[in-house]
Amino acid sequence: MSTFRDTLIGWVDERLDALISAPPMWGSNEAVEMQALMLFELRALALRPEEMVKTPGTVFDTYTTFLRERFPDLDPAPLCELASAPFEKTLAEFRSLLAAHILPEDVFQHSDIVVRLQYKPRQRPTALSFTTYCDDVRRAARAFARNADKRTGRVRREVEAVTDFSLKDVRLTRPGGAPAEAWLLLERGYPEQPHLFAVEEVRDALSSLASTAVWLDSDEPVSSLPIDTNEARVRVAVQILRLLPRRDVDVVEIGGTLAGAHKPFSLRASHEQRCVSILTAQSRPSAFDESDEIRGIDLDRGTLILGKRRRLTCYVPPFLLGTEVREVGVHARVRGQLYRPPLSPAFVIADSVRIEESDTSDPD
Repeated sequence: MSTFRDTLIGWVDERLDALISAPPMWGSNEAVEMQALMLFELRALALRPEEMVKTPGTVFDTYTTFLRERFPDLDPAPLCELASAPFEKTLAEFRSLLAAHILPEDVFQHSDIVVRLQYKPRQRPTALSFTTYCDDVRRAARAFARNADKRTGRVRREVEAVTDFSLKDVRLTRPGGAPAEAWLLLERGYPEQPHLFAVEEVRDALSSLASTAVWLDSDEPVSSLPIDTNEARVRVAVQILRLLPRRDVDVVEIGGTLAGAHKPFSLRASHEQRCVSILTAQSRPSAFDESDEIRGIDLDRGTLILGKRRRLTCYVPPFLLGTEVREVGVHARVRGQLYRPPLSPAFVIADSVRIEESDTSDPD
């Protein structure tokens, strides 16, 4: 399995090999030159689609400049009309020049958000795995952007619109029998009434996730984490826990212009313990196993509110929230770890949530 782009580039390279090695097999020099130019343009388009669509004459202009510099004493003309020019050698030289100057597009530098999912060996990319992950990225970015401005309730409409990512492209590869990859290119949303700071707030939120992910790969203590409030550290740790690869995915990379850096950051399942260390730095957890009424569900934050009076925030695994756990007003048994950070409300990292039948129905 490979992307159409890789297949196309391979086909073009094979055709150019055959064309330049034995021109008479493909017609006159004029016909061969025109075919070669079309193949050069097709290869450039596959490598850098956005740039070539905006400047469609790039390859031809480069070719004519190359001929003028290569044969300054001859009148500008198609190569096939330059009798003294070595035809096959000149085409081969231009092909090498073009390959050196038109490099594969770095999607991290040209897309708002790029997510690369590297699957475990012998695992096939499933539609559910990457569509679910797109939604996790959207919710994590939206949740932390909301946390950044210290607001409760629904996120501002402008931030909500910016984080309403659309799926621009999907590329699936399995290079040379290596583990499969899914590349998800996302495009940010555009508010109907643009807000000056909405995009920057989302970018800051993603940058905080990125800087924390870099910290996860280090041996530095929690005190060196580049986030300056305990509450924000807890919340970023919870959102990264949401983004860690699961099931058939081995490694996740996230980058793009909206992430604040062109170099992507990586997340692995092994990072879970480092995320938990952020939580335990503020509070030693205790076992939690209680049944109470679900009073609220927040899909963006990945939380439910447990209990009428206590109103305890519980962070729930993504595969449960919105599927098994989707209703308020019902009783549920929540198991997990309870944290009581200083100067912050207690919260639970849930391992399991089981909906129960309620024996009583007290009015509000």
